[in-house]
Amino acid sequence: MIWTYQWLINFVNTSDPVVFHPEALRLIKESLPNWVNPFAKKNDYQLFLEAVFTDPLEGDKMIIEAIKGNKLLYKDPKTGDWVLR
Repeated sequence: MIWTYQWLINFVNTSDPVVFHPEALRLIKESLPNWVNPFAKKNDYQLFLEAVFTDPLEGDKMIIEAIKGNKLLYKDPKTGDWVLR
């Protein structure tokens, strides 16, 4: 069994390019906090942010901005930076 946040982390680490549609980000933002990992004492959204973004708070801000602005969240394969498009 794989947790949703683990699948998303694997997606980010193995896909090229990594692009999230704003609707997918909305589902991630709304759904993952509802699941608390019993082993980590954090919800799945927090675990996802910590694993994928250098700064989880900045990652959360980018997700919110992508949702509100109807923008794609893209990970630049050359720099590894997250960019809104």
